[in-house]
Amino acid sequence: MLERLQTAARRHLAEWTLIAVAAGFVTLLAELIMAGHTRGAQLIGVAASVAGIVLALAGLATSGKAAAWVGILMIVLSLSGLVGVAEHAEWRQERFARQERYQAFQTYQPYAARGERGAPPLLAPLSVTGLALIGAAATLAREPEKAATSEHADVNQGG
Repeated sequence: MLERLQTAARRHLAEWTLIAVAAGFVTLLAELIMAGHTRGAQLIGVAASVAGIVLALAGLATSGKAAAWVGILMIVLSLSGLVGVAEHAEWRQERFARQERYQAFQTYQPYAARGERGAPPLLAPLSVTGLALIGAAATLAREPEKAATSEHADVNQGG
């Protein structure tokens, strides 16, 4: 039984990985929506999550040159996570500068006590980068469909 599982895992690793990547992007999208991360530049994360879902599913449905293009698009998508890190870093820097000015005039109160949310997690956007790069690797590693290879063999043999 274990051998059959290992054989299936080897044979379908790319497909299983793409399913996991799509599920990861669905989870990320749900988290962004539940956190209210849906205004202005925050929509980059939402759009990247939707694009990741679409690309992961496209990676499952394509082969050959189309799959290569999907893999390339996933690599491009991974850059949006780096943009997110830069946005979060800038926001945190502005927030800490405001906090210092605020402390100069009043005693310190935590963000929650003032009705504000804390600074965004600096590395959270890298989840898009990681998922997209894993998806790109899985898409590019997929072997051509058996049906497509047998058709080419028939054509080459004159049948």
